Amino acid sequence: MGFIRGGLVVILSSLLLASFLIGNILWTVNMSLDYDNVKSEISSVIQKSVAKDLNLTNGFNRNIEDMREYCLQNNNSDFVFKEKDITFVITCDSISKGNDAIIEEGIGNLVEESYYKNYECGFINCFEEMTYPFFLISQQTKDKAGKYFYLFTTISIILIALIFVLAEKRSNTFIIAGSLLILSALPFMKANWFFSNSEKIFLQFLTIFLSESFKVFVIGMVIGIILLIIGIILKFFNIGFKINELISKFKKSETEKTASPPVVQKDISSSESSESTPKKTKAQKE
Repeated sequence: MGFIRGGLVVILSSLLLASFLIGNILWTVNMSLDYDNVKSEISSVIQKSVAKDLNLTNGFNRNIEDMREYCLQNNNSDFVFKEKDITFVITCDSISKGNDAIIEEGIGNLVEESYYKNYECGFINCFEEMTYPFFLISQQTKDKAGKYFYLFTTISIILIALIFVLAEKRSNTFIIAGSLLILSALPFMKANWFFSNSEKIFLQFLTIFLSESFKVFVIGMVIGIILLIIGIILKFFNIGFKINELISKFKKSETEKTASPPVVQKDISSSESSESTPKKTKAQKE
């Protein structure tokens, strides 16, 4: 029976580690996809990938005179143009400032529109339909990541409760949960730094989803250490209770050994009375 329970605890612990890892990934994505983080992180990536791919710099330089003429003729209304399946909206104020301002505003508007857009396609269909997967850096993706994070948090709590029921020593549950949580947090310590130093655009794109990874690492470590401390304290309490129990048993046994049994005293007194009676009768005869 103990072997079966131990095997189940090992299986549940493995599932708990997987649940912690997936939960940490979802939590990182959810926090990293705040609009302010996305706007600051993605601008440089888009300039390196999308702008280069579409040759926006040369395109703006080539058409900047036409843009300025358009602004003069249309009372400074926004200039709208489309490259592949991406629509850019540029104000005449940015057009008057030159090419860098045009690119900065065009990319900023693209990020905002992509972030708040409601994507009705599925995950695979969106990849097939879109040239650039901007749906990944949307409010919609952030909300989905948060939803699944709470799901895996619930799964983790259920697994911890099952380990608590099956573990021979209840204090081990906190030690197991704390150790696994610390282990699952370690990969997030340098995750953002690792991808940000890569020269590949795809890996740099991943930094958008990992911008808050170090925060997840710190929180996971703190909670894991607290669980470990609780488990260690409970284990010391159990040891203390057992020591007190052994001491009380030892004192009780020593007390029983030193105490005279009442039955023996009764026998001695009865024997003494029986011996004194014949002596008294013999003196009377003399």
